[in-house]
Amino acid sequence: MNLLHNRYRMVSHVADGGQGSIYVVFDQSDKSHKVAKVYKHKHSRFLTPFVRESLGEKIAVEIYDKLREKLPWVTSAQRLKRFLERQYGQIGQLHHSGILKPQEVILEEPYCIIMKLIKGGSMRSKLRKKGTLSLDELGIYLAQLANILSYLHSIGVVHRDLKPENILIENEGEISISDFDFAHFRQAWPKDLLLSSHYRNKGTANYMSPEHLRGAIPHYGMDVFSLAVTAYEALTGDLPFGSQIKDRDSLDHYKPVKILNERQNDAFRRALNPDCTQRTACAVDFYKELYSS
Repeated sequence: MNLLHNRYRMVSHVADGGQGSIYVVFDQSDKSHKVAKVYKHKHSRFLTPFVRESLGEKIAVEIYDKLREKLPWVTSAQRLKRFLERQYGQIGQLHHSGILKPQEVILEEPYCIIMKLIKGGSMRSKLRKKGTLSLDELGIYLAQLANILSYLHSIGVVHRDLKPENILIENEGEISISDFDFAHFRQAWPKDLLLSSHYRNKGTANYMSPEHLRGAIPHYGMDVFSLAVTAYEALTGDLPFGSQIKDRDSLDHYKPVKILNERQNDAFRRALNPDCTQRTACAVDFYKELYSS
C-alpha cells in the first residue's frame, strides 16, 4: 500500500499497536507531511481460531470476504466504522491546544485518521535517545500534561491510555496528548455502570492502575496513576513497581527514585496509591507536590 486513499503517499512506518499502525505520509493535495493511523479490524466473529485452523487461513479469509460482501453487519469492519465516527466526532468537540485532534477521519477501508506531524516526536522517542530526563526537563512537560488532563477531566473525559508513546513534543517543548481511541466520555448515572468488562479493560497494562486492570468504571484517578508511571519512567528508565503487574497492588513494592528526596518520593507514592480513594486527587496536585520547594 504505497498510496492511501489516492491522496496520501506512504513515507515511513513509525509503529504498530493493538488498534493499528502509524505511518508518516505525504499529503499530495497540500504538499505536506502528516501522520496516518491505519486501523485494523478483526475477522468476523464467525471466523473463530478453530474455523481458521480447520479450514486454513486462505479459505477462512475467502469466507470472511464473502460474508463482508453479503452480510456487512457480521463483520467487525462495520463496528470499527461506527466507533471511529462516534469517538472522533466527540473528540472534535474538544477545545484545548494540547489535544492532538485528527485533521481528517476516513470512514472507508482502510479506515484511518490523519493528524498533524509533530516534528519533535514522542516522549518515547526522546527517551530512546536520551535514556532519561532531568527533573527540570520533566517539569516543563509535566506542567503542561497536568493542565491538559485538568481540562479533560473538567469536561468528563478520561484518557485511559496516557504513556510516553502518546505524548508528543514540539521542538519548542510544547506538549500534545494524542491517541484518544480508549478515551471514555463519562455518562450520566447509571449508564457507566452498564459498560462491558471488555470496554472497561481498555488501556496499556504497564500504565494502568490496579482498579483499571480489574475493570473498574473509568474515573479520573486512572489518568493520575498513568501520569505518575510515565513521569517515573521518564526520570528512571524503569517502572515504579517493576514489570510484575501484581506488585502494583502494594506501595511496599514501590522503588524510590534515587535522585529525589523523601518528600518527592512521597508525591509519587500518593499518586501511585493502589487505593484510588487515597490517591492524589488530580494531575495538577501531583505536579505541585512533586515540584513544591
